[in-house]
Amino acid sequence: MGYDLKPVKLRNQWGDGEPIWQRYNMAGWRELNKLIREFKLRPLPQTNDGNLIVEKKCLAIAKIIFENQDRLQVEGLGFLTDHIEWWRNCGGCRVY
Repeated sequence: MGYDLKPVKLRNQWGDGEPIWQRYNMAGWRELNKLIREFKLRPLPQTNDGNLIVEKKCLAIAKIIFENQDRLQVEGLGFLTDHIEWWRNCGGCRVY
């Protein structure tokens, strides 16, 4: 179980134009939600039924992760830092 994120804009570069999905397991989603709530963002959807996360919120998530990279590494959440560019470039996403 987990959350699959389908980007609005981000497509692969191999010519077939397929979206570049992102995936979080339940624990990773919970940790991401804890992080963004610290910065007063509304929580991410807790259901995977196609809810839209708007581009503005995606950019805010990227900024939070970027500005807290060192802390996340220390706390064992460094995997989130691998997703900064995805959040910056997805153009919003739907949660499945």
